[in-house]
Amino acid sequence: MVTGVHVFILLIAVQSTASTRLDKPKDGNMMGGVGTEKEADENVQKIVDDLKSTVEEKTGHSYDEFKCVKFATQVVAGTNYFVKVKVGDNNYIHLRIYAPLPHTHSPPELTDVMEGKSEADPISYF
Repeated sequence: MVTGVHVFILLIAVQSTASTRLDKPKDGNMMGGVGTEKEADENVQKIVDDLKSTVEEKTGHSYDEFKCVKFATQVVAGTNYFVKVKVGDNNYIHLRIYAPLPHTHSPPELTDVMEGKSEADPISYF
């Protein structure tokens, strides 16, 4: 016979097991959250280069320097890239770029820009 106490104990066991499996993966990133900052690579630089004119249009500035320094990603139905870009002497901007899943054959798109950043500013969701 199942009593209320048995159901309560079963719920605690299930909750305890689920929380240890779903809290954080071994790399420390929260599932669905923005990952840790990484050094920029040529693949991310290419994405940023392809969107330079869109960034310049959105910010109203023309950039002689446009160097991807660091980035972080967030897996959604595609990938959000959060990118720190050096645009001059100690001047940085942060870009949020959405790259759809490959089967869509759609290019990455600029979704937001934060100006007035410094080298020390961490990358985070915006």
